[in-house]
Amino acid sequence: MKTTIDGLRRKLEILYARYDIYLLPALKFLLALSVYLGINRFLGYMRPLDNIFVVLVLALISAVLPLNGVVLLSFLLCTAHCFGLGLEVGAFAAVLFLLMALLYFRFVPGDALALVLTPAAFFLRMPCAVPLALGLIRGPVSAVSAILGTAAWKFLDIVRTNAAAAYEEDANGLAVLSRMGSGLFRDGQTWILMLAAAAAVLTVVFVRKLGAAYGEIIAVAAGCGVYLILVLGGGAFVGMPMPVPVLIAGTAGAGVIVWLMSVFVYSPDYEGSTRLQFEDAEFYYYVKAVPKRDTVRKRTSPGSRRRDPGHTLRSAGPLGADIPEEEPADWEADYTEGLERTLKDL
Repeated sequence: MKTTIDGLRRKLEILYARYDIYLLPALKFLLALSVYLGINRFLGYMRPLDNIFVVLVLALISAVLPLNGVVLLSFLLCTAHCFGLGLEVGAFAAVLFLLMALLYFRFVPGDALALVLTPAAFFLRMPCAVPLALGLIRGPVSAVSAILGTAAWKFLDIVRTNAAAAYEEDANGLAVLSRMGSGLFRDGQTWILMLAAAAAVLTVVFVRKLGAAYGEIIAVAAGCGVYLILVLGGGAFVGMPMPVPVLIAGTAGAGVIVWLMSVFVYSPDYEGSTRLQFEDAEFYYYVKAVPKRDTVRKRTSPGSRRRDPGHTLRSAGPLGADIPEEEPADWEADYTEGLERTLKDL
């Protein structure tokens, strides 16, 4: 299984390296097309924009722009649909999306993909997927992206339900704004979902950086648990009805998807890990080295030298592990030389 996944990942890397000039615009086009079609289907209040030719033109423009261009065009498209529903809703959306854009470009300008995929994850009943992925491949500051994506989804949901219902009841502009403000800022569900998303990101980042064996799997499982506890516990606290089976199934599905993603992102061989010791004039350095699977295959391939089972060991001090005092040349090339260069740079 591991060999098959490693081989597939390697083939994908080679394919992308050869044809990235074509694949990247094509992938951005497909992503933008899916996002804009989803916005039109979810809102669709501005009739001239709810047109396949307009969507195709916007997707083609997005294919030659950075991913942040998809974020900006999505904000503009949502705002235009809100103006199609009503002037008050459009003004509210313009102010809100402007604040989101300022926060996004100030703190997390590299999380464009997560920001545009969060509403899709909510639509698929797997809102935990994006926070888990952010914690796995990004840093703690990406909790801002998880919060912004959740807030954007809640706002779009409020526009489709509360604001549209208010206009059907012939409510005045102040009543419409009041409903939207209450649904976004005074609704306990909104705050609970944003808190749970941020906590999932931070949990995955913290557990992953502990350096434990199979830390990616443990981190994803811990993130799923924290998300479920906060959403279910917070929902019970504020009296919010929660579809428990759907939430559990969606969180489990998100965990499986992110775990599969981690298999392609990380390739450690924990069974081949070892501990090394270095020293200079001032310090001793105790390092745990976990080889990649590709490195293990190279080291144990036919014709390569293997570790001598009878090599001399010495104590690794506080870690309590035996450290190889002398290693074969290829073993040193895999670990020792690279680690020594890193320590000298530090």
